[in-house]
Amino acid sequence: MQLGNCFDRVALREASGISILSGFISCRVYVFLGQITGYLRMDIRERLEKHRQWLLQSDGIAGEKFVANGCDLAGANLRGVNLKDADLEGANLSGANLFAADLSGASLVQANLSNAVLIGATLTNTNLTETDLTETNFNRANLSEAGLNGASLYGANLNRANLTKANFTKANLTEANLSEANLNRAILRGANLSEANLNEANLSEANLWQANLFNANLKGANLKGANLFDANLNRANLFDADLNKANLFDAKLNRANLEGVILIGANLEGADLTGANLSFANLNQTNLTRADLTGAILCLTTMPDGHIDNSGCDMRQK
Repeated sequence: MQLGNCFDRVALREASGISILSGFISCRVYVFLGQITGYLRMDIRERLEKHRQWLLQSDGIAGEKFVANGCDLAGANLRGVNLKDADLEGANLSGANLFAADLSGASLVQANLSNAVLIGATLTNTNLTETDLTETNFNRANLSEAGLNGASLYGANLNRANLTKANFTKANLTEANLSEANLNRAILRGANLSEANLNEANLSEANLWQANLFNANLKGANLKGANLFDANLNRANLFDADLNKANLFDAKLNRANLEGVILIGANLEGADLTGANLSFANLNQTNLTRADLTGAILCLTTMPDGHIDNSGCDMRQK
């Protein structure tokens, strides 16, 4: 475990807690039943103060960037700390308390933040590539323009989070809570959002190319101008969603709930709509070339030419 600036946990125990050594400083944290608790002691505070000075570059004090590559900070209390532009690549922050912390511009590549608390935290432009964010709490956090390529966000809480222009390429968001999150212009190419909760989320102009949204909840979601090329929306709930001018070329919508959706000017060429519920949907000026509507429910459905189709109302009542 010899890493340049790492807080290397060793077996030396004292009455006050566990000693954590590095080649530069010795830092201690209080522990209780194996869990880090209480507050960070002076040596860590000194490191954070040096980082603050490094950020400010004021008063003729150069300071020192906070570097903790591969360090074990599991369960650490880092509530409200300023770690802007810090280097935490490969660090273990599982279960850490980072409530309202500033991690903007920081590098957390392949770090472990599973079950960590980042409620209200700032992570703008943060690099979270291939980071473990399983069941992490990002409620109301700001992750605008963050890089989350290949990250694991299984069961993560992103309720009302700001994810504008964030990059989730091939990320795993299975069963994640993205209710009312802002994903405007976010990149979700090849991302797994199966059974995710996107209730009333803003996905306008988002890139969901070949994304997996199987059985996802998109009730009332804003998908205006979104790119859902070849996306899997089988059994997804899109009740009252807005897909105005969305691209659904070759999308899979088998048995999806599209009741009341707005699809004005959308592209559904080659889409699979077999067994889908299109009751009360508005498909005015929608491109349905090669689309398969076998078994689809059409009741008070506005068709591309503007006429109302009630051919499936009997199916709706069954």
